[in-house]
Amino acid sequence: MTGNVKDIGKLLACVVLYLFLFFVVGFSEGRSFWLAALLAVLLFWRALKRPHFEPYWVWIKPNWYPLLLDYGLIKSLEEWQQIAAKLEHIPASDYNVLRDGMRFTVLNPDLIYRSDNREFASRVRFTEFLQEVSLLHPGGWFYHPMVYIDFALKSPPEGAYEIRITATDSVEHKDCNEKGVTVALLPWVEFSIYREDRGDVKRLVRLAVKRDKQMREYGWTRDETESYYEAPEAIEHKYFTVQHKRI
Repeated sequence: MTGNVKDIGKLLACVVLYLFLFFVVGFSEGRSFWLAALLAVLLFWRALKRPHFEPYWVWIKPNWYPLLLDYGLIKSLEEWQQIAAKLEHIPASDYNVLRDGMRFTVLNPDLIYRSDNREFASRVRFTEFLQEVSLLHPGGWFYHPMVYIDFALKSPPEGAYEIRITATDSVEHKDCNEKGVTVALLPWVEFSIYREDRGDVKRLVRLAVKRDKQMREYGWTRDETESYYEAPEAIEHKYFTVQHKRI
């Protein structure tokens, strides 16, 4: 809404300039029009400029032990250690979400490559069974919980990824639905740097301040232990570690 108001104001400024030059200054209709058009180009140059974009990869690594324990999917450290031992026998070529986490590459805003199933998609959307975790259904059969990533319906203005997991206690987790309970929101502002010209240092600094403020509001902190230039960006949540970097 704020952006629309600003655009309307810019258009009005161009119209006022045209009228002023034509009726007050006495310029010809053509000269007044082209001077007003020049002002429009100056005011709207960012919108007319081809959007900047750099492909990048993202790796979401859940901190499985506290996550599974807190959401009632395992009962003890010993149970997690038994699950972790099973993961050691899975071939490296076979994707497993408990071992490998969730990886994807954003090739352009509408083209995603998912590293788990080696497929292309138009959006980030994961649904993965936790095959090594079994729960007893009240009906008497065992089932595997799931982890999900999708667009968040309730999120910051710029949008966010919503990470959900099967929860066994829907009374405690009041926002639980058929796709589990929300564990975290990962705001898209974290990846805004890939849509900005890296030569505009002042703008990048302003965006970084805004990004870090919003990320803190959603429970994320920045890991700056790896400070060398080529190190991936890294952020931490109670239940997740996320790394990302341009290709």
